[in-house]
Parts: sequence; C-alpha cells; structure tokens
Amino acid sequence: MEVLRYSADMSADLASSYNRLVHSLPYCYPITAQEFASAAHVGDEASRSGLAHDAVLVAVDGSAPVGFLHVAVTSSDDDPQGLTRFFWYDRGQRVAGQALLGAAEEHVRAYGADQMEVFHQNHRYPIYHMRHVWGSDRLEHVHALLHYNDYRRRHGEIYLDWPEYDPIAPAPVDIAFGIVVEWEAGGGRRQNLCVKAVHDGDVIGECHSDSCGEYSRVDEAQDRIYTVGLGVDSEFQGAGLGKHLMRRSLVEARDAGYRHAVISTNQENYRARLFYSNFGYHTADWTYSLQKRFD
Repeated sequence: MEVLRYSADMSADLASSYNRLVHSLPYCYPITAQEFASAAHVGDEASRSGLAHDAVLVAVDGSAPVGFLHVAVTSSDDDPQGLTRFFWYDRGQRVAGQALLGAAEEHVRAYGADQMEVFHQNHRYPIYHMRHVWGSDRLEHVHALLHYNDYRRRHGEIYLDWPEYDPIAPAPVDIAFGIVVEWEAGGGRRQNLCVKAVHDGDVIGECHSDSCGEYSRVDEAQDRIYTVGLGVDSEFQGAGLGKHLMRRSLVEARDAGYRHAVISTNQENYRARLFYSNFGYHTADWTYSLQKRFD
C-alpha cells in the first residue's frame, strides 16, 4: 500500500470506490468518473474560496484505490488552519486510512496549521449529500479512526426525512399578511421554491426549499424537496407563522410533483428538532465534523 497524488486517470476507479462507500447513506447517489473528476479538480473556486495548498491524496493497494483524502489550508496568513474536503477509506483498509490521515496532517503542519478539521461543511464535495452537511456518522469506520487519532466532534447537522409526505393545509394565523410564492429554476428537473409572508410591503417570514436535483442527476433525487431555510422576524414569532409557511411550502411542493420532504438543523437546535419531529419528519442522518489540535 502506498499514498499517491491524485491524477484524473484515477477518477473511474475512485468513482466506483465512492459509490460503494455511499451505497447505504441517505441522500447520496451514484456518480460518474467525470463527476468525481470535476469535484476533485482544485480549480473549483465555487466550493474552495479561501483555501490554498491543496493536496489530493489516494491510497492504493497494487493498482486499486482503497482510500482518498483531499486536504487544504485556509489562506489566512495569520492563522492558517487545515481542513479536509472529503476523506474515506474502504472498510477493512484501516492501514490505508491511517496513512492518508498522517500524510494530511504532515501536509497542513508544513504550512503552519496548528489544527485540522475533517468533513468541513463549507467546502464539501458537491457530489456528496446536500447543503449544510458534515460527515455522516454512518461512515462509522472513518469516524472511529478519527476518534482513535484524537479528533473530536466540533459541529453537527441532523437530517430529518418525511417520505411520501402528506401535508396538512396551513391554519389561519392572527397576523395580517399576504403570501408570495416564487419558483426558480435550478439544477433539478423541478424548480426550487420560496414562500414569503409579506406585511405592509415588508417580508416578515420566508421558507426556502431546494430540489434535491440540485445535488444529484438521478431520478430519485428529483422527487425530494429539501427545506434549507425557515425564518420569521422576531416581532412576529410565536403566532404560528413559521408553521404556516412550512405547511404552505409543502402543499405547493406536493402540487408541483414532489413526493418526499427533508429538512435539517444544527445538532444543538433542540427547538427546531422538537418542531420538525412533531411536524411529520423522522431523523435519517446525523452528520459531524471532527477537529484535532496539534501538540
């Protein structure tokens, strides 16, 4: 087993390895070699703004890849920090995972970083999962290796799912407001959705939802809608406007052909978890970043 620098001719084998890895993970779908190559391309400024000194590493056993790690350093000269954009190794290939992690730590320390965070949300590979995600804890062999190497959880996002959802019509709210429904074309076959509450000409609440086709081309993703943002101005909170907006959004999405709903929240936002879990959603995935400070 050895650790090599990634090259584009490895993309087909790595895409196959990735597809095996995520086969049973929620909201993760098969990819092509071209999609993997695009994600691993260092020039992807949309998802790597503020990064420098990338190292894209592949562990190989003979000619077969058995692990992958893309590491970079934040471009702040005053306080550079290491982070990984993605990391995995095949189950049973712990030695490969350890070699990749050691090489990544050595790389970022050479550029002055005193810590490294794995599965960074802001720089995730676009082929992986959905917006706001860290590293799924269903990759338990990867998380276990990180904990063994003194990495500890730092951030977390919980995903809740509502398959074949049956939305309830929104109840009246004791606030004078109007509803604006906006559809916007995106990367999916169905459009993204924003439902706004307007009071005296001002927007006082919004519910934003993405087609999961934004994250994958496969058919299954096109039928799922992901609520990425729900907010109500503080002056109007407590009257049920947030619930009204979410229900209206889900009704609109269902009428447009969406069949499944998903939402996520920070692991420590217990109020949101209470709201969503009593709304019809059930927990589907826990995701975390893990961080280590070097001695």
